[in-house]
Amino acid sequence: MTKKTMLIVSVSILLIVVMGVIYLHNTSHSQMLAKRALNVIDSLQAGNYQQATRDFDLRAASIFGRQLPTLWPTVMAKAGALKSHTVTRVDGNKVYITCIFEKGNLYGVVEFDDTNKIVNFSMYGHPV
Repeated sequence: MTKKTMLIVSVSILLIVVMGVIYLHNTSHSQMLAKRALNVIDSLQAGNYQQATRDFDLRAASIFGRQLPTLWPTVMAKAGALKSHTVTRVDGNKVYITCIFEKGNLYGVVEFDDTNKIVNFSMYGHPV
């Protein structure tokens, strides 16, 4: 092999390794965000509203900490029992969750800031 060919091969291998490290970092970061988002739903289901807002930033924790004890029971009364929930996708700093209730599906969005704190949580859909 010529020196030029060896240099090209070495740079190619280095790029593959760097891209692999970036992919693994992004995958583990997405998994961490997904786990935190699912924790919100798990904690709401258990009626542990303080735990549900554990990963919220101060502003969001203040707002949702007051609202969730009233809102979640209302959701349960309208949608029925939560049968299952799963992350459907992670798109940058947003985690999308499908929640399957007795009377229909609701969809959640959990939004994170750059420090991985939750800054917004919303659910939408119309259970029958």
